[in-house]
Amino acid sequence: MSRTSPPATRSPRPQRTLAPPRPPRPSPPAPADLQLAITRTGIGLELTAPLPLACVTVSELSASLPGLRFPLDVSGGVTRFRHRRGVVERLVLEVGRTSLESWAATRLRGVIGLSTPKVSLFVRRGGATVGILDAEAGVGLAFEVEMDAIGDAIALSLHDARAAGPLGPPTALAVRAVQAVTGHAAERHGARFVFHHIAAEVARSAFPDRGARAPGAEGLGWSALRGEEDAWRLVAERGEASCEPTAMAVLAREGCALAERADDAAFALDLEAARGLLVDALERAPRHRELSRRLAEIDHALGAQRSGRSARAEAALATMRDAERAPSSGDGLLLARLLEETGDVTGAVATFSRAGEGEPVGALAALAYEAAARLTRDPYDALALLDHAVARAPALPGPRWARLTLRLAVGRVDDARADAEHLEALSAGARARHAVWRRAGQAFLGAGHQANAAALFERALRYNPRDAEATAGLGAALVAAGKVARGAELLTLAVTLAEGARTEAWGAHLGLGRVLAERLDDRPAAIARVHAVPAHAAEALLARGLEGRWRAELGDLAGASLAYARARDLAEARLVDLDAEVQRDAVAILLEAARLESDVKGDWLAAQRHLGAALRLAPHDAAARSAFREAGLQVAGLAVAAREPELEPDSAPTVAGVVALQDEPVDEAVDHARVEELTRKVQADPTDDRVVDELAAALLRLGRLHELFALLSARIDEATPARREALVPRQREALRRLEEEARTAGRSDEASLYRETREQL
Repeated sequence: MSRTSPPATRSPRPQRTLAPPRPPRPSPPAPADLQLAITRTGIGLELTAPLPLACVTVSELSASLPGLRFPLDVSGGVTRFRHRRGVVERLVLEVGRTSLESWAATRLRGVIGLSTPKVSLFVRRGGATVGILDAEAGVGLAFEVEMDAIGDAIALSLHDARAAGPLGPPTALAVRAVQAVTGHAAERHGARFVFHHIAAEVARSAFPDRGARAPGAEGLGWSALRGEEDAWRLVAERGEASCEPTAMAVLAREGCALAERADDAAFALDLEAARGLLVDALERAPRHRELSRRLAEIDHALGAQRSGRSARAEAALATMRDAERAPSSGDGLLLARLLEETGDVTGAVATFSRAGEGEPVGALAALAYEAAARLTRDPYDALALLDHAVARAPALPGPRWARLTLRLAVGRVDDARADAEHLEALSAGARARHAVWRRAGQAFLGAGHQANAAALFERALRYNPRDAEATAGLGAALVAAGKVARGAELLTLAVTLAEGARTEAWGAHLGLGRVLAERLDDRPAAIARVHAVPAHAAEALLARGLEGRWRAELGDLAGASLAYARARDLAEARLVDLDAEVQRDAVAILLEAARLESDVKGDWLAAQRHLGAALRLAPHDAAARSAFREAGLQVAGLAVAAREPELEPDSAPTVAGVVALQDEPVDEAVDHARVEELTRKVQADPTDDRVVDELAAALLRLGRLHELFALLSARIDEATPARREALVPRQREALRRLEEEARTAGRSDEASLYRETREQL
């Protein structure tokens, strides 16, 4: 049999299976806060719940769907009509006061201070009163905002800006603040901000996020802009909607239009250009109240930037008095500052008080009362003003600290302790409370209440046991209370803690030095402690003075003279930065240095230099004036004796006859009086070159070379190139003479410094 092979078989081809058809993708469900609205005229879409957008709440938003007529199938709800383009029919916005305050505060950091300010808003019918406070810097800004509608746009006009504290022109700061809050949402025209197409922007934010097409907003107008309780309600409707502005809105709009170019220049920090534009605007609108205020603000700011402060203040006062003006809260603060700068302290106190009474912003009113208290000579009147300040702004620390210090000065220790406890309650966190008790302890210690101060420093150390400053304060309090050994131990510990933390505690060095010298009679160790205080430290001036005193007590007269000279240089360098207490200490040190030079060393010229620096610090100090007059006569007598060596002893000139024996046409005493007169003239108008030259010549004749060098340096900084060429040689000559005097006195380091400075010119 033949074997036959089986027929070849193919593998079965896999059968292709069909996938089941996909179910149709369901349409997204309509959001719960968007629904169909059926009216007699047709249908549309509307929000069913308030919608928050940034700091604004959309209370109502409805849009019609044109082109649809009844009967209609509406069974699909919003989903059926969400692709149709509608038209906004009605929009209601609510701007809550608290939400706007929080929103604005985060955007205003750095506008008037370094920290995030506290913003206060007060709702008015057609606008708002805005208050911005930086409690850490102790400065505040307030201004008024008026609203008006222009078609579908809303405009904000700023006016009546006022400020408390060392700030720039208040109106420019107010513009900067509103610009920081609004960003690119508004178009700025000077001090006026315009928000365009608000309804369209809101619709584009609300409808697409809810699955519907954004409607158009053509033909929409604002029918109501009004403040209600703690919010502003803005209503826009289609049709012939009209919103009548308030009288204040019209006045503010006109003022902003007149000052638009000037406000733009001030916003760009070009104050000179802004001033010129305001003067031009006042020619078109004479005695305009708001223009006059802006001009006075800029004059005040320019005076603060330059040395002619009083002249600028007089010009600003004249501008405000010339204007036709109704009283307003902002005028009081500016007028008070101008009166203070022109020397009318009584008028400034009264004006600050009236400004505090009429100021609606509590923090700004408190700062006005605090400024009035600062200028008041009677401590009990000042306490009454500070009571008003604390009542208007209980959470503001500045007036409460001022009241604590003044209460200690008049002996109301328990009341001061209550203020300290309130300040602790206002503080948040261990670090802030530690700072409160440490500062309170320093205030009590400075007022002589050692036991209370020690208790307060102990409370501070509970929050931070390793704080060098609080430890040093506790040590100083214990030393003052008679516990010298324990206090010295704590001061040494404070120095160690500061070195370990790599911080500066020069007050501890100073306190330890005083304990060593005055309580433990170890002056060499005390000198080493205070000598370690560097020149940049706040305690350097007192440290140099104590070093000079203790060196003199040890008999090191050359070292004492050098230390006193360094103290004098520090006092002259920090003339405008010294507070009242340090200034008193500096005057006492300089008087002490002058007595050393005149009574011990017989160097009346060196004594005169110290006394001249003391008079610059305290021009009305009777002891300094008397000693300076005596030193001047002594120096004049020595000069005459040097010119007439052939005179017989019994025919030597008396002090009364000094004038007749001098070769110079003006004697020393007259020169000193002339210097005071010329100094006042230079302060009033530093650009008068003739007066500057005459003052420089008088200072050179008197040998007051440090004053001469300071005068020439100040004028060279602002001089033209031609004027600078005339002043620099005089500056070099002053430095050359200072170098010679320092080398003659054995102060080689000081002489080298003068030489290096002269070579750099």
